[in-house]
Amino acid sequence: MVDAGEELLSERGYGVTMLDVIERADAPRGSIYYHFPNGKEELAIQVAVKVRHEIDEFVSRTSARIPDPAPFLQRLVENHRKRLVSSSYDLGCPLMGIVASGTVESAELNRAVSDAFGTWISAIARALTDKGFTPEQADSLASLVVTGIEGCIVVGRGKRSPAPFGELSRSIPALVAAVLGADAA
Repeated sequence: MVDAGEELLSERGYGVTMLDVIERADAPRGSIYYHFPNGKEELAIQVAVKVRHEIDEFVSRTSARIPDPAPFLQRLVENHRKRLVSSSYDLGCPLMGIVASGTVESAELNRAVSDAFGTWISAIARALTDKGFTPEQADSLASLVVTGIEGCIVVGRGKRSPAPFGELSRSIPALVAAVLGADAA
């Protein structure tokens, strides 16, 4: 059900219903009450936790394989481009899907989403620090990359085009140089 919830939040945002989730998961209706007695909010929190863990692991694995900062960051962008394009522009970001509706009033859910975005930024920053950036440089560049990816998802879905990802990816070497050069100037 968490996987189905992740897909639906990525596609439709927080307006999905638990009935949509059990239909997508091909689960019996009683599963809602058994697994998520507090409803959609509880499911969305579990999705945010799942995404937080997966993105942390993905960034770590990718960093270990790609030693240079620009290609590493470009690979992160490419991962999200592939996901969006292979879904025919249906799968956005489940975290964005949760917050974009503006109707989430749960402090716990907001914290879970914030923690997931924070983990994503921190994972990238850790990797960049390991690649020679200062913590301040790494945090700055990681934040730019995450917000850039999220923007690419929105614009790419809206235009039904991978072009924004290409533009971001091509700009990464200049961003890396600018962040590294900012301290030298």
